Amino acid sequence: MLGLFHGQHTLEIDLYDASTDNASALLGALGSFKWGTTRKEELEKAIADGGLAAERLMVFIEAVAKGRFAQRVAARNERLVAPAYVRRALDYLRE
Repeated sequence: MLGLFHGQHTLEIDLYDASTDNASALLGALGSFKWGTTRKEELEKAIADGGLAAERLMVFIEAVAKGRFAQRVAARNERLVAPAYVRRALDYLRE
């Protein structure tokens, strides 16, 4: 039997939306990069005021490259909540 599991957006956005702790971890990882004044101010405001829209989140991530961003998230060593489709896929594999 074949299992097919997909998210609503990209994995980054789905992770961001899965929990507020995930959002904080992803914003914190973005904050570890060096930014110009405008983007730095936007990111600081997002961290203080509750986040970024999905499109803006991806602009920041793509500006540093997805792989480098993923490495920074992993280096933070924070426990992330998997999006529901990832949990379903893992459950499927356990069956």
